[in-house]
This record gives sequence, C-alpha cells and structure tokens, in this order.
Amino acid sequence: MKYCIGVDLGGTNIAAGLVDFDTHEIVRKLSVKTNAPRPCEEISTDIAKLARRLCKEQGISLSDVAWVGVATPGIVKNETVLTATNLGWTNEPLGVLLSRQLGRPSYIANDANAAAYAEAMWGVGQGTSSLVELTLGTGVGGGIVINGNIWDGFNGFAAEIGHMVIKAGGRECSCGKLGCLEAYCSATALVKETKRIMKLYPDSAMWSVCGGDIDRVNGKTAFVARKQGDYAARLVVDSFIDNLAVGVSNISWHLCATE
Repeated sequence: MKYCIGVDLGGTNIAAGLVDFDTHEIVRKLSVKTNAPRPCEEISTDIAKLARRLCKEQGISLSDVAWVGVATPGIVKNETVLTATNLGWTNEPLGVLLSRQLGRPSYIANDANAAAYAEAMWGVGQGTSSLVELTLGTGVGGGIVINGNIWDGFNGFAAEIGHMVIKAGGRECSCGKLGCLEAYCSATALVKETKRIMKLYPDSAMWSVCGGDIDRVNGKTAFVARKQGDYAARLVVDSFIDNLAVGVSNISWHLCATE
C-alpha cells in the first residue's frame, strides 16, 4: 500500500489529501464546506466521500490506502472526539464511524497534536526525539511529542499550552482564567490590543495601514506599521513578542526537564 489519506477537519472546511508514502508529497487534494455544527455521522460521511473521490481521481482503490488520519479541533482520546465546541460535538466516535464507512483503519487526533507529530516525523523535527509546537491563531494551541509519540496526558488536555498562566491576575482569557498566554498572544488578543493602542495614539501609522477603519485591523496591522518605525505599533509588537517569549521559555524549560 503506497498511499495514506490525511484530513484537516475545520469549522469552515474539510480538506483531504492523498499522500504518497515514498515521496511524502500530497498528490491529490479536495475540500468541501464543513457547514458546522452538524452531527458527527454527517461529517464522517462527507469525509468518506472525499476519500473515495481522491482514490477515483488517482486511479486507485481504497485497498491501496493504508489508513486515514483526521486532524480535528477539540479534545481527542482513543479515536473519540470528547468535545469540539465549533463542531458542536461531545463524545463522538469519529474513528469508529469512519473505519466502518471506508473499511480502512482510521486515526483521529487533535489538530495541533497532529501538526506537531507531522513536524516531528517529516518536518523540522526530524532527527529529534521530542518537540513542542505552538500554534498562534484565533486562540493559542500546541502539540507535544515526547520520544516519538504524541503526549496528550491522561485526559487529552496536556497540550492546551495557551492556558498556561504567564501573568498572575492578568487579562481574562476565554477559558475564564486570568493571565493565560492565549489572552496575550493569540491573533484575537493581538487585534484587541492593536485597537486599544490605536485609540490612544490617533496619529499612529496603524490607522493608515488599515485605511482609517479600525474594523479592518488584523494580526498584521501593528507589524506593518512597526516596520515603518511607528512608535505606537512598536508598543504593540514588543509587548506581544515579550509575552510570547515568556511562554516559549517556559515550554522549553519543561521540555528539557522532561528529557
């Protein structure tokens, strides 16, 4: 069996790729809208349809596919999605459903864990036994690989790095705690802080970067203005980097201690 199928299950799109084991290349790609929230059975059916289409377009059969792997948001344990808020799922046996529909082994992992494992096996982590991947997006996520295996803890929450507290009594996080890394270094937090500083500095170049419309601010706004030498933008960017450095240094120390 020369191929495997990888699926990125997101709240907006389901993207699937047929991967050649020999070259590690994605030889075919397809995607459809997730239309979440929807029942797990419906989304599993859509994933199965994508898998069959990939095989048909490549001129192979499902029997040529060694396995199907799905990277999903949420907490995952034993091929079951324990909870995925943006999909509207609780305790959904996605792995069992997909294996039944395709007749191939199916493996389910948290998306950040899957990304970390991919980097460990085929990416920047090749040649190392352990690594931590940090994902900066709407929130702050992460994946942990120790001695070549994903480490998710006994309840699947081990890599929720974004909820490490970096400032006692700091900003409120979406999880309800105060001072989490996510409250300072997510794209959401960056945009919020950019807007706050812009209001304090009406002459900042950040206003021109976003066309004078504060609702058009995104994660790049402060960085673009910072390159132009803007003082207010430097406040935003330097604070963001300082906070991220605290989080990364904490992660590095713990990983070394684990090693």
